Amino acid sequence: MKKKGFTLVELLAVIVILAVIALISTPMIINVIEGSKKGALKDSAYGLLEAADIYYAEHVGGNKKTEFTFEDGKQTSIEQVGYKGYVEKGSMYLYSDGKKALCISDGKYAAIKNVDEEEVRMSSGRCSYNEATESYETVGICSDLESELERVKKENAKKLEEMKKEYEEQVSNITSDYEEQKKTIENTYGYVKKSV
Repeated sequence: MKKKGFTLVELLAVIVILAVIALISTPMIINVIEGSKKGALKDSAYGLLEAADIYYAEHVGGNKKTEFTFEDGKQTSIEQVGYKGYVEKGSMYLYSDGKKALCISDGKYAAIKNVDEEEVRMSSGRCSYNEATESYETVGICSDLESELERVKKENAKKLEEMKKEYEEQVSNITSDYEEQKKTIENTYGYVKKSV
């Protein structure tokens, strides 16, 4: 009587085929997820811009520039724009002529639209507002790391300088102790030598 079943070779072949399929499909799935995150952030930006249009229609003749800020998914500004969606972090400016500028971020990507731009553009990094140019920019993760590296270098240079001063002070103390002990020995030895 012959038993039916899979041999070890057949099972290994199936496992290898599944592994190859997983290796091929994983980057595709990751790209789809990243694309969805970018798309959701961009849609949130357009939703905010539409909410700003409604706010402008209701508050015509307001200040020169109204700022709306978002932190941890909540509006933190005094003025509130009627947007019910989720915005992790960022800000939006609404000018008295109805023009808008915004930059919102989810920590990895940023959706930016400056006054002179028609469309929202996507970028990697965090939002930063340049007061001089009155426009949004992104600060990349690399520049964050570079600034952290500079801070650590300065901190280490300061510690090194402190250690150098401490070392020089210790050497100076040891030298003066040595000189005192040398004089004491010379005086004592000289006194013993004279009395003998």
